Formats: sequence, structure tokens, C-alpha cells
Amino acid sequence: MGAADQGAGMMEDHENVTRIEDERVSDSLIIVGDEDSDIAAARLERQDASKTEIIIEKTHTVFEDIYFDLDHWEIPKPMQARLSDHARWLKANRGPEVLIEGYCDVRGSREYNMVLGEKRAQRAKTFFMKSGVNGERISIISYGKERLDCLDETEACHSTNRRAHIALQ
Repeated sequence: MGAADQGAGMMEDHENVTRIEDERVSDSLIIVGDEDSDIAAARLERQDASKTEIIIEKTHTVFEDIYFDLDHWEIPKPMQARLSDHARWLKANRGPEVLIEGYCDVRGSREYNMVLGEKRAQRAKTFFMKSGVNGERISIISYGKERLDCLDETEACHSTNRRAHIALQ
């Protein structure tokens, strides 16, 4: 029996082992995001800390959306700074893959907006790649005007729908 097998056997014999993948989760397990350490501390105060296992899950940065002008896919100057910040984070955190979703407002045909949404997502991907992010980590999709963020018929609402949304996968 190898060292790994012996270690696994010892773990199986230990009464406080929690295996999330086997769904053998005890009442003494606390799972928190890496930014929620205060939650874990508060729960520890109410429990016997010697019998509590804390698992800290890695949480990801939420990227801010990139907004576009009407009928354009060029990235406006203020949004370039935002994308640069996102690119820096992605270069420093090489693991996660990224999905860039392109969106449009309600004006224009469905077909036109699908193409425009794709161009917006592709432009953001190209920006990331020029900033040094590996393009193999980045996927794009266009939703055109199919998934609106705002439904009002105002310019303020339309402008929130003309965006690229960046999500970690």
C-alpha cells in the first residue's frame, strides 16, 4: 500500500472527515467565500470551534459591463480604462475562462442586433488579447436584443442594454 493509500485510509477512519463530493456534510461545516471571513467568525462564536471545519471557497471578481454607443462596436475611451483593469486581473489570475456576452437595445432587427452584439463581444475579446490575455480562455456569444437589462423606452434604458457582459466560467 502506497503512502497516498495509507493517508486515504487514515482519513476514512477519522470521525470528522467531510467529503463534499460524497455529500457527507456535517452540521459543523462552514463554507464561505474568501471575502466573507466575518460570516465564518460569527458562526464560529456560536459553535465549538474545535469541532468545526471551515472551507473557504474562492470567489471571483465581478467585472463591470462595457457600454457602447448606439450602432457602434468600437469601445469608447472611458470603457477602455475599465477593460484594461479587467485585463490586468485576468493576466494575474490565469486560471478562469471568460465568456463575453454581447447585447443591444431594442432598436433594429433581430438579425442586425445579433451581428452587432457579436461584434461588441469580439471587440472586447480582441482588446483582452492585445492586452496579453490568452485568447483560448475567452469565448463570445451574442444575445442581440433577446435579453434586455432594462425594458423602458428611454435613452437611459437603451444605453444600459448596449453592452458587453464579462463572466467567469
